[in-house]
Amino acid sequence: MKLLIIRFSSFGDMVQALFAVELVRSQFPQAEIHWVTRLDQAEWLKESGLVDRVWALDRRQGFRGLWKLSNELKDQSFTHIYDAHSNTRSHWLSFYLKSLTWPWRRPQFVRRSKERFKRWLLFVWRVNRYSHWPYRGAWSYMEPLKVWGFELPDQAQETAVNPQPFSGLESLDSEAQGWIGGSVVLVPSANWELKRWPLERWQELVRDWPEQRFTVLAGPEDGFVEQIVAVAPDRVRSFAGRFSWVQSISALGQAKAVVSGDTGLLHMADFLGRPTVALLGPTAFGFPFRSTTKLQYLNLPCSPCTKDGRGRCKNKVHKQCLWGIQAKGLKQEILRSLER
Repeated sequence: MKLLIIRFSSFGDMVQALFAVELVRSQFPQAEIHWVTRLDQAEWLKESGLVDRVWALDRRQGFRGLWKLSNELKDQSFTHIYDAHSNTRSHWLSFYLKSLTWPWRRPQFVRRSKERFKRWLLFVWRVNRYSHWPYRGAWSYMEPLKVWGFELPDQAQETAVNPQPFSGLESLDSEAQGWIGGSVVLVPSANWELKRWPLERWQELVRDWPEQRFTVLAGPEDGFVEQIVAVAPDRVRSFAGRFSWVQSISALGQAKAVVSGDTGLLHMADFLGRPTVALLGPTAFGFPFRSTTKLQYLNLPCSPCTKDGRGRCKNKVHKQCLWGIQAKGLKQEILRSLER
């Protein structure tokens, strides 16, 4: 088997698609796996060591870049192609690669459906027609492989194929390395404010756990995390904007535990099998996969109300689905995870 996976972005979706790679590796160890992604996502995927070759698309080159990449890929003689993105670029690329081969040499092809009609029913009419609920993104990326004879796992797996695939932490300074080991990593930010656990709750968690030190991972634009640090500057350090994707992933691998909302780093902690607590509220498709990740979710009648956090809260109590998750209960969940 020589497999090409097409998934250009985003980080969180690509991480969940790694579960499909894990499935192929576990049942077909000799498979040669290639992946087409966006240039800005190529580095961490290469560093993972989970795929044999990464092909990068530079969006700045427009269709010319896609055409060039298509012609480079056509000579690879893939036996299987998996369109895990299902957008205009992936449709073109898969069509081009299939059309250039003789019928008896055409690769086997499968595409992951985005099930847009089911999304419309769920968010507009509150009608849930998904066969598996809660919706686990990792499962949705593995399920299309059944047509090729792969057997899906019956339950959440405990560990990844390679629990230490990333080595970026080695490039951090000794101060950062010394602090992160044994700390609880907090991921308080998200692309959309609607799916962020309230700042006050993060502060409560730090304040009510005086014997624990914390590491905050966030982007350079997330200045609000300094208000979490201010609660206990001697026990909380923020590395917002300081780490690359590879370094952030490696920090997760060294952490004592991870607490995160529906973000890409949550899914990476889940993939790595780290003791993790997921804070889910309004979103529908961020539920974790492994049993090492525990869920804090109120399941209100109005939830889920958004695909990825866009839009506005329609509840009388703004973001009640997240405000209702208490810091005390979260701390106890982390402690139970560490005991296990």
